[in-house]
Amino acid sequence: MQWSMRLRSLCIPALLTFMIAGLFALMARQPHASFAQDSEGSPPDCPGLGDLGAWFSADNEVVIINRSSVCTYEVGTAVYQKFDAVTDHQVLFASQSDQLPPNTQRTYRQTLTTCAGQMSAFFGPVLPNLMNQRYQERLLAANHYGGTNYCLRNCDSGHLLGWVGVSQNAVLQHSARIGMKITGAPPWQIEFRLTGPMTKTHIEQIDPYLFTGNTWNLSTVPAGDYTLKASYIANQGIRCDSKTIQFKVASAPLPTPTPSPTPTPVPVYRARIVLNSLVIWDVNRGDQLNNFDGFVRPGDTISYTLAIQNTGNMPLSNVQIVDPFSAATSFNGLSWPAPQIQPSPNGSGPIGWQIPLLQPNQRINVTFQVIVKESIRGTYTQIINNASFSSNETGQQWSNTTEHIYNPDFDR
Repeated sequence: MQWSMRLRSLCIPALLTFMIAGLFALMARQPHASFAQDSEGSPPDCPGLGDLGAWFSADNEVVIINRSSVCTYEVGTAVYQKFDAVTDHQVLFASQSDQLPPNTQRTYRQTLTTCAGQMSAFFGPVLPNLMNQRYQERLLAANHYGGTNYCLRNCDSGHLLGWVGVSQNAVLQHSARIGMKITGAPPWQIEFRLTGPMTKTHIEQIDPYLFTGNTWNLSTVPAGDYTLKASYIANQGIRCDSKTIQFKVASAPLPTPTPSPTPTPVPVYRARIVLNSLVIWDVNRGDQLNNFDGFVRPGDTISYTLAIQNTGNMPLSNVQIVDPFSAATSFNGLSWPAPQIQPSPNGSGPIGWQIPLLQPNQRINVTFQVIVKESIRGTYTQIINNASFSSNETGQQWSNTTEHIYNPDFDR
């Protein structure tokens, strides 16, 4: 039986504060953190994702923990209204922010919408809506509630702001990128209706709201006078304001403009490494006891997967991924692909892989398995793991950290 691992509210407070700040010393520093200087006067690393964790204890209640011993983080919660199944249409309903000191766990509560919504916990600033933007790696936890009991828009929720890409009585040739700007809540849809020598109806649900959904190729459109009408549709069957514009499509070609020279791109050398874990419980140990979610016991297998991606625009050479893994575990011989840096014969780390060249946007996954050692039985143990990435161009950086707990109290 497999379960994806995530520590939840079963963790006692002593577990939540016992973290080693040195594990994150080489990780890239993130914004929205303050710190106390050390004895040398130099700032510590504040990676954010590696220090912070969160879990929901109720639909409107989330616990956020700061495991760092030196960094204070700006954290927050936000409730978004859901008008339909399109994530981009979610709009902020309520939010709060806080400065979370080192070694601190706090519970945050929010008033929820009476209709469907999403409550998010994050670090850094709040997003006023989710149109073409997400929290991504700043998201600590999210809870969707209300199912398909979506919130209802009305004609006061949003309005058409004006046309883009065309002016009144304009003469269009070759192509056009005609759209409509809105203000307020995103609509259920924008409906475009074209009349003239050719008729066409087009529906858009996501910004940018463009007639035809993209650049309009006029090479096959009959020449003549046209009228284009855009309507804001709040919900199915609820039509609100509309705007109309007239223009002419001409068949005579325009002079071909002289193309501007293509600028030389600035080289960007950057990579991302993410560590995930999955526990395979040892069902043959014979004690008839179930594991608690978030904990392991001797004999259990932990499967680690590393996702490595070149997020820059230049190739990365001589890439090396190294995972030391915990001394409380031993390598069980399973790795995909086979490692170039082999663990020792007794199963201790590190394990590693070498990639001669990683192209821009290329992503590689590696997976290996370890077994929780029988020798830790009876001793409370934290099993902490993170991996490093290095290349000739980027230097060394570290992944996020995973944690599993062996608690001998669960053996009884």
